[in-house]
Amino acid sequence: MRLGRVFRWGQPEHEAGKRLLGHTVRSMNALSAQRELVSAMVARDFRNQYRGSHLGLFWAVLHPASTLALFWFVFEVGFGAASPRNGYPYVIWLAAGMLPWFYFSSALMGAGNVLHEYAFLVRKTSFRLSLLPVVKLLSALSIHLVSIGLLLVLTCLLSSRASWTMLQIPYYIVCNFMLLLGLSWITASVAVFVRDVGHIVSVLLQFGMWVTPIMWSPAMIPAPYRLLIKLNPVYYLTEGFRECFMGQTWFWERPVWTLYFWTVTVALLALGAFVFRRLRPHFGDMV
Repeated sequence: MRLGRVFRWGQPEHEAGKRLLGHTVRSMNALSAQRELVSAMVARDFRNQYRGSHLGLFWAVLHPASTLALFWFVFEVGFGAASPRNGYPYVIWLAAGMLPWFYFSSALMGAGNVLHEYAFLVRKTSFRLSLLPVVKLLSALSIHLVSIGLLLVLTCLLSSRASWTMLQIPYYIVCNFMLLLGLSWITASVAVFVRDVGHIVSVLLQFGMWVTPIMWSPAMIPAPYRLLIKLNPVYYLTEGFRECFMGQTWFWERPVWTLYFWTVTVALLALGAFVFRRLRPHFGDMV
């Protein structure tokens, strides 16, 4: 089935906007109404990721920790990199930027194949399918929260300075989740028809990890190109996390970039809702 046949264009803009907003609101209401079922699915999905391994759930922490240790060794020990924030160790600066990226990349990859993974639910009319990507996002979020807790401990051990800006960590978690939700609706629904979507997302994430200033500071590139780097919405998340752990800046003190991030996020939510709603009637025929 061709995707072009599924979409019908020419709707009035105000009608399309109402329907997209309605789809998003209904999905959030369904999440609240079916929270017990969703919670059980999240717990099951989290356990299934590590079922059969000897270390079990310990891999949830060991994998990101080993990746962080590798990059720390290469850049600080090997290349002599120093933290752009005076008084803070490089490892804290690096970890604060990597944690939101770890969550973003792992959650987006997991959500891409969710409709195939839960094919038995796709044919059930009683379950709202738009919640399936949410299950993957919440499953990855549990690991993200543990990682944040470990970083808080590491910050207290290696630095004597704690910042009140740590209180805005929940805000940036919500930002990451909402950005992922729109993208996950798009990738999950399109992947039902185009199985190459998972590979495309994997390549883009590898590219995005190095384009996003996680291991390096934006000050390293010429000024005319810095704006291009900042247009990446994930940059808002990585810099925001660094402000949480090492800065004195609140998100409302960056009004232009906060408005830009939420404009992009809401646009992706609307697009994701539109694509998912259009393709949903055909999921049962494809999985």
